[in-house]
Amino acid sequence: MRVAFYCDDRRESGLGHWARCTALSNALVARGHNTKLHGFGDEPLGFDLVVVDSYALETADFERLARGAPLCVIDDLADRDLSAAFAVLNQNYGAGRLPYKTSGNAKMLLGPAFALLRKQFSQTRETLSRDFARTDNRVLVTLGGGEVAHALLRVLEDLSRVRRTLEITVLGMDAPAGFTSAHSIRFIRRTDEIAPLFAQTDLAITSAGVTALELSCLGVPMIAIALAQNQMPSAAALREAGLASAPGTLEEALPQLAALTDSLLGDWRKRAELSRDLRLRVDGLGAERAAQELEAI
Repeated sequence: MRVAFYCDDRRESGLGHWARCTALSNALVARGHNTKLHGFGDEPLGFDLVVVDSYALETADFERLARGAPLCVIDDLADRDLSAAFAVLNQNYGAGRLPYKTSGNAKMLLGPAFALLRKQFSQTRETLSRDFARTDNRVLVTLGGGEVAHALLRVLEDLSRVRRTLEITVLGMDAPAGFTSAHSIRFIRRTDEIAPLFAQTDLAITSAGVTALELSCLGVPMIAIALAQNQMPSAAALREAGLASAPGTLEEALPQLAALTDSLLGDWRKRAELSRDLRLRVDGLGAERAAQELEAI
């Protein structure tokens, strides 16, 4: 197949759109297909499949794109008419609850079984062995790829109330001028080696988006915060399934963040249980699974 991708890579939308389109594209290429990233104004001429991942497009846009080739829409919210799509993919926890408006014969690829993760996660998972202890203190703080520096600082300020001394890794910003903490903190603006970094943490404080799925694949216990509307269903599903502490929005999370961190780090049995259950939900092969389903359709 020749596959055209239309992906929202605006920084204010976060980097999850780009990451999951890249994962699906790589899986299709590995299966012998050709893929190409297009701008939103381009017409998808001469393609066998069009994949769209953007909040900016509406019903008329989907109908226009579907006239050129069968359309697969990657969507988190079910807030638009997707009747033009022959396939809808939502990789998130809680995806099956959403009231999608589609044609009667659309293929629904829903839930973490279709998590579009980069190959490094399944590769790291293969050799990863996790042990948990009451003295664990390595905490990862990562809130996605958008403009999150202010939110990260608020989380760090709240973690100052944690009693044990932490080794904190902050992903997504440079060290602020004059910032001090009782904890040991290293700041990483960006890295391509995400999976090995995640594998070296005892507890993560994360947004409830793509990163929550990446952490699940590696069995990292987490506190998942909904930083955007599209993350609310996933955070709720994680909480209700007992897979993560998910205290809602950032404003709802901050008053209890230090206590949750203390509690989870002190309960190694709970974290071991969470790690096992998370790894059962996300195996790192979702992109290959989605590529195979698109081929079959």
